[in-house]
Amino acid sequence: MANRDQIERPIYVRVMIYAIQAYIKEKNFDQLNEWLAFSKWVLSHPDREHKGDYKQAGESREDQNWTNARRAVGDFIGVCLEDDPNVPITVREQLATLLETLCTQYDWNLDENNPNRLYRKDPLIQGINNTRSRALEDLVKFGFWLRRYKPECEVPEVTTLLAKRFSSESNYPLTPPEYAILGKNYLSIYNLNKKWAIAHKSDFFPQAQSKRQEWYAAFSSFLLCNGAIKQIFEILKDDFNFALQHLSDFKKHDLVAQQPIDVFGERLFNYYLWKMFPLNGEESLLEQFYQQTDEKPEVWANLFNNIGYRLSSTGKDLDPSMKDNVKKFLYWRLKQEEPTELRYFTYWLQAECLDAEWRLKSYSKVIDVCKAKDCEVEDWEIYLRELCQMLPKHTAKVIECFAKLTDGIHNNIYIQTEEAKTILKAGLKSSDTLVYQNAERALNNLLRADKMEYMDLVIDKNKQISEL
Repeated sequence: MANRDQIERPIYVRVMIYAIQAYIKEKNFDQLNEWLAFSKWVLSHPDREHKGDYKQAGESREDQNWTNARRAVGDFIGVCLEDDPNVPITVREQLATLLETLCTQYDWNLDENNPNRLYRKDPLIQGINNTRSRALEDLVKFGFWLRRYKPECEVPEVTTLLAKRFSSESNYPLTPPEYAILGKNYLSIYNLNKKWAIAHKSDFFPQAQSKRQEWYAAFSSFLLCNGAIKQIFEILKDDFNFALQHLSDFKKHDLVAQQPIDVFGERLFNYYLWKMFPLNGEESLLEQFYQQTDEKPEVWANLFNNIGYRLSSTGKDLDPSMKDNVKKFLYWRLKQEEPTELRYFTYWLQAECLDAEWRLKSYSKVIDVCKAKDCEVEDWEIYLRELCQMLPKHTAKVIECFAKLTDGIHNNIYIQTEEAKTILKAGLKSSDTLVYQNAERALNNLLRADKMEYMDLVIDKNKQISEL
């Protein structure tokens, strides 16, 4: 470290810092103060404009570039803040100083708006992949690191530095990738200092016309990286309403990650389940979402499918009031008669938290809508498997659904023979006239579609009739 000024290629610095990380992970803190001082020296070399033919690895003597060495310092700090190795709090001041330097210095990629072409439309991925924006995430980690030693600490280093970054007098204004990191971590900052986070909410999510891109970066990242939280909804309700009025901003971005507009709908559904607002009417954010996306049935389909998936993953227990709200929601969607979304009833049929009889009755109505709109039902394999499982206790409804499924069936649609025969046999053996008739109708539908593998059931049926 004493001969650091003689280093001619920054690539050696980067290698040294990664070697230091290995020592830290092994809980070797003997030279920690020296390593932190060395890191401070590395950051004294500013990032600068990158020429078209520069060597980013820092291999050149003549045209030294410290980008990756500076990034390595950020990685080193991140390792120091992890639960394990649990670096001692005696280096609190040094870590805070390094973080402040990283969070406030020039970053060519961010300040010259030169993101990686692959990620240029995804501010969150840009934020994760640039040094200064990543330092903001480490700043949040620093707050939780402090809390491990001082549980009541209000993390003044974190809030003071964030206030400095939000200031209009900052040398380098926050960029959309940095807002994306801050939006992603708003809940964490709220948990570190609730009062401060609430007071500065508008700094994290600026709604001014001139800050529309920054607001989108922050709020979309918040949605993508955080689940539904009641207390946060109360704080950000204004932003949820703002988002509903500017859904076009969501549609403009071709993100690498999951589409925020889909996640937005899921979050609103969760808040509806918690009775944060009604299903319908002026106060319903969920109904507003559907109204704002009425020309985008694929958004409805994604939301309907995702809700079904969540319900199918819930298990058998669901709060009765939530169960009632789920049913009201489905009745509402059925009234819209939009087959684009209803055809994705697959996961709904699998949702054991909802009564099996109710699921089958709803499925029967879904089939009616899809058939009336000439829309093919998706995932025959899954549907037949679920119908077979419910067959013993709900024979009549299962046979009814299966008969409707086979109405107008085409020869090119593959049906699992074993499951289909199981359903048909149960219906043809039933003493209930309606059940028998539905089974017979389904069998005839299959035969009309040239599915001759079911002829043996006709023979069995005729034999059964002759024996009577």
